[in-house]
Amino acid sequence: MRFRQNGNFTEAVTDTPVIAEMYEGTAGVNDKSFVVPSNELWHINFVQAIVTTTATVGNRRMSLSVTNADGNLILAITASATQAASLVRTYTGLQGQFRETSFVNDELQQPIPDDFYITPGSTIRVYDLENIDATDTVVISGSYKRYPGWV
Repeated sequence: MRFRQNGNFTEAVTDTPVIAEMYEGTAGVNDKSFVVPSNELWHINFVQAIVTTTATVGNRRMSLSVTNADGNLILAITASATQAASLVRTYTGLQGQFRETSFVNDELQQPIPDDFYITPGSTIRVYDLENIDATDTVVISGSYKRYPGWV
């Protein structure tokens, strides 16, 4: 909600959000991030990562983190199961979801906070916490409500 001067009084203005999608599918990159533009507020609906691991031996542990514009960590969610070499797995962060401890049909669902808003300059990052092979492929998609003109 914003406030603006209208003649002799101040009125509250509620902006209708724009439903937006995020997507980053560059192959051979295991660390992806999105930065909230300086004039926007984002309300995250879900974030999904499809991870294809190379033949390099080692257990990957996927993580989603959010830092604010000052670089302070405000959210960290680490998968409760690991992913070995030469596999394709899907990780989905959903509002109100319970925390799964193992893959079901190659997917692991993790909770993200309800009504999770992130402010301008904040960064959403999805990456392999163990950094086993930088050439693993992580494809990110998601949905969020974008509030443009937010100050």
